[in-house]
Amino acid sequence: DKARNPYSYEERKEMLLSLYSQRVNLRIIGLEDIGANSHNEWVDYVKATLLDCKLSNVTDYFSGSNEDALWYQKSGWKITIIDRMTIGKGINATMIRNQQKL
Repeated sequence: DKARNPYSYEERKEMLLSLYSQRVNLRIIGLEDIGANSHNEWVDYVKATLLDCKLSNVTDYFSGSNEDALWYQKSGWKITIIDRMTIGKGINATMIRNQQKL
């Protein structure tokens, strides 16, 4: 729904591309909310999507929190936490959504 996700996939993609325009090898892939019932189900879906996109050599996962990274503990990927509470100054999706309402 638009209240929870004010930006479409295409809008988010354009924001990222403009922010990281100097990155020649950046590829952005949209994922559907599949209503996963477990961490394993979600990670299997992510891996299958990457394979469908011919990206079978993924080795790393970057996360904004330890909590989010829990989903990927058994993925086999190297996990790097870029803590949104310190580096991102505590900004999260809920705060951004609330700003949209002003």
